[in-house]
Amino acid sequence: VDHARLAKCFTELVARGVTVVLSNADVLLARKLYKGHRLHRVQVARAINSKATARGKVGELIVVAR
Repeated sequence: VDHARLAKCFTELVARGVTVVLSNADVLLARKLYKGHRLHRVQVARAINSKATARGKVGELIVVAR
């Protein structure tokens, strides 16, 4: 629900002519919600995880709309 609300807000801002940049985990839901906008996949370091061995680089999605 929160992801859908954020995507709706993103779309409303874009419709008003606002340049919007958003960062989200690179997951299928995010890709679907922001389809049609510029999507950039990046790897980012994460130092926080409940499992120490799982800490490290993870996929992040940068969404840009003008």
